Amino acid sequence: MSDSPNLIPRPPLSRKYDGRFVPAIFGPWGPRLVADARLGLGQRAVDVGCGTGALALSAASTVGPEGKVWGVDSSPEMLAVARLRPSTVEWLEGRAEALPLPDDAVDASLSQFAMMFVEDRPAAFREMARVTRPGGEIRVAVCATLDETPGYMAFADLLGSLFGDDIRDRFARTFDLGRPERLMEEAAAGGLSCETRLWPGEAQFATTGDLVSAEPAFAWLLGGLLNRDQFGRLSAESEAILAPWRREDGTCVFELPARVFSARSP
Repeated sequence: MSDSPNLIPRPPLSRKYDGRFVPAIFGPWGPRLVADARLGLGQRAVDVGCGTGALALSAASTVGPEGKVWGVDSSPEMLAVARLRPSTVEWLEGRAEALPLPDDAVDASLSQFAMMFVEDRPAAFREMARVTRPGGEIRVAVCATLDETPGYMAFADLLGSLFGDDIRDRFARTFDLGRPERLMEEAAAGGLSCETRLWPGEAQFATTGDLVSAEPAFAWLLGGLLNRDQFGRLSAESEAILAPWRREDGTCVFELPARVFSARSP
């Protein structure tokens, strides 16, 4: 990453992420994954790559005070925000490839929209199996492919037209794990036999400006690659490109399906 002062650095993860990006995309998925994993009162679960805790909090409300939920993330900034919430979740700093839990610690290992950013995914799948009791549930949700996500496809094409294929490809790689065969290969390399399903979903941003400039995910993917002037140009051009998904009230809403991996711990 360049040291140029005009480049946008990776920002500290803060309440802005939790207040805008989580409601726009992540919030609705927690209850769905928890229900699909058949979590019940008194059970134990871990949220791998928990971020600010949307999925972990949903799991905690399901298992109740007699159960136990851990949220694990490698980002101290994310965990700092998660710890501001009143909850029974135990927040732990750690990597998906080396979960800070003992063997057979949980009834279910869950992860939503984090596996795409894990460096060694087979190792992460092995770790999820290790900490899950034999026969326990494992659920991982990732973004579906770019072809299945027209709003982000339009955004990716805009990146390419403005800044070249390298920038477009950097953004598009986030969606590569949404190919069923890719997800199953990564899981098999981690010792898990799985099935994948496509779940419908949507992203809903208050404005197109929120989607582009106020969304920390773009800083994760593009921070250090685009300078401030380029981000300004991207924001201006996005108004027209994303117009088909803008509603009368100004919100920007488009399909955002997920590829969901399901397995049982061996």
